[in-house]
Amino acid sequence: MTIWQPGHRLAGGKYTIERLLGEGGFCVTYQARDTTDRPVAIQTLNTERSQARELNLWQQHLANTALRLAHCHHRHIVAVEEFVLDGLRWCVVLEYLPGGSLDTIVERDGVLPVPQAIAIVEQIGSAVALIHDRGLLHRDIKPLNILTRHNGEAVLIDFGLASPFQQDVVEIQEDYTSRGFAPIEQYDRRAKRGAYTDVYGLAATLYFLVTGEIPRSPLTRIRDRQNGRPDPLVPPSDYCPDLRTSLEAAILNGLALQPEDRPPTIAAWFDQLGLEPPAPATQSHAATPPPEPRRDPQTEAYASAIGLRFEALRSALETGRWQDADRETDRLLQIATGVKSGAPITIEDIENIPGRDLRTIASLWNIYSSGRFGLAYQARLWRSLNQDSDRFAAVVGWSVQGRWRGYGELSFRSDAPAGHLPTWGRRGKLWATLCDRLEACHIGQSEGD
Repeated sequence: MTIWQPGHRLAGGKYTIERLLGEGGFCVTYQARDTTDRPVAIQTLNTERSQARELNLWQQHLANTALRLAHCHHRHIVAVEEFVLDGLRWCVVLEYLPGGSLDTIVERDGVLPVPQAIAIVEQIGSAVALIHDRGLLHRDIKPLNILTRHNGEAVLIDFGLASPFQQDVVEIQEDYTSRGFAPIEQYDRRAKRGAYTDVYGLAATLYFLVTGEIPRSPLTRIRDRQNGRPDPLVPPSDYCPDLRTSLEAAILNGLALQPEDRPPTIAAWFDQLGLEPPAPATQSHAATPPPEPRRDPQTEAYASAIGLRFEALRSALETGRWQDADRETDRLLQIATGVKSGAPITIEDIENIPGRDLRTIASLWNIYSSGRFGLAYQARLWRSLNQDSDRFAAVVGWSVQGRWRGYGELSFRSDAPAGHLPTWGRRGKLWATLCDRLEACHIGQSEGD
C-alpha cells in the first residue's frame, strides 16, 4: 500500500521520501534523504489498522524488531539509526543498502563464483553467530534478506521473526516458513530450538548461490524418506560440477533434515567449510560441542520435533497389536500437546502438536496397516464426508445408529472398518480440530502420506 508520496517529509523535515523500495507482510520500506543529502531507508507498518488495539500491537512489534537490531551491532547487520514519529506512526530509520538482494543478483547475473559465495556466507555467518550470542535466532535467513553495499559486502536484514531461544529446549514460537530456506522445525509452533535452525538457512543460501536453485522443501524430503524413497534433495555438484567434495559435504550437512544431524553452531559449520570460526562476542561463549554421529536414513526420517520415541508404536503396529498401538498413539499425542496426562486438551493445545510428529504417526500407521488405518486415511475420509462428525463416526464404526460406542466396544482387529483406528479425538469430539491440524501439515492430501 502507498503510505507516503515522493516529497513527503518526516521528523520536522529531517527526512524526505524519494521512492518505495519494497513491501513485505509486516513492513513497507522507502528510500529517503536527510538534510545532508545522505540516503537512508525508512521502514514503517505496511497496513492501516482500524482498531487502536491492533495498531498498538503492530507498533510494538515494529519497536521490538528495531530494538533487537540495535542490540546486534555488527558490520554485516543492517544498522538502526533512530526512531521517528510521523503523526501517530512510528518509523525506523535504517542504513540504506544500494546493492540489491542476493536473489535479485543471482536472477540477473547468474550463479556466483564459489569463492565469492563462500565469502558472503562467511560474512553473514559471523553476523548470525553474534545474534546467537545475544540469545536470538534470526529464523528467516535467505537470499532475499541479504543485501549488499556498494563495495559488495553482504548485510543481513529483516529481524521481524527473530525470537529468543535456548539451545535444544522445546519452545513455542510462531511457525513460519520460506520455501526451500526454512528447516523442518520451523513448520511447527512447538519444537526444539537451536542455532542449527539458522545453520540450515545459511546452508540453503549457499546452495542457492552456487546452483541458482532453491533446495527441495523439507516436507517433500521427509515424506519421501518415510515412504522408503531416496532423499529428493539434488546434490549441488549436479548443478556445479567444479564444487569440491568437502564443500558439498558441508552444504548437505547444513541441510540435514533433522536438527540434531546438522552442525550445532555456526562455528561448527564454519569448521566443515574450512573457515575460521567467528570471533565470540563475549568471553563466556560456550565451546562448540562435537556433532553427534549421523543416524541411518530410516531413523532420521522418524525423528521427533520434541524428543518423542516411536519404537513402541512401531513395534505394536508391526506385530498387529492394534489396541497397544492405539493406546501408544494416545500417549504420544497427549505428550505432543504439552498437556499433562488427565488434564483437558483445548483447541490451542492441538495446534501445538508438531507437524513432524503427526506426520511420523500417520506414516507408521499407514505403512503397517497397508493404508487401512491411520491419520492420513482418516483425514481424507473426513474431507470426502464434508467434515460431518456424525457421518464420519458411523463410517469408521465409532457409532452405531447415532449412539457413540464406548472404548470397550471398539474393534482392535485388522478387519475393523477402514479408518477405525487410531481412536484419538473420538472422546471429547476433538477430531474436527485435529483434522484441521492434519490439513495444515499436509497429511492425507496426496498419495503416500
